Amino acid sequence: MKNLEAKQAAAMSMVGEVHRDGCAEINGREYKFNKTVHKKRRKVYAFLTKVGGQIQEGDMSFLDTDDWDKVETVIGDIVTFDGMQLNKIDGHWDKYPEDYVLFVQTALGAISYPFLAGSGGA
Repeated sequence: MKNLEAKQAAAMSMVGEVHRDGCAEINGREYKFNKTVHKKRRKVYAFLTKVGGQIQEGDMSFLDTDDWDKVETVIGDIVTFDGMQLNKIDGHWDKYPEDYVLFVQTALGAISYPFLAGSGGA
């Protein structure tokens, strides 16, 4: 149980840092998280609460759902890579598939961070 708590604390610290810095480095590539409005953040957080248990168990089957497609669009509007919104880059995930799962986990947490218990709401 303590191991799980330690992992959760480390994950919370990491997404908090990404939220504050506005940047996540994944496999040497920088993804910039731009400030966003409450309504978009709320949509991402609502989805995270729905799939958070799955993510902790390593079950990423939600990636093949219509709900995820909608949330991924919101995230793609918020995050940039090389100065461009992810939604406007054709084939980004085809070029960097090794970034995708870690990016998804990071983006869900970092965008939702102000809502998470213990985040201080910053």
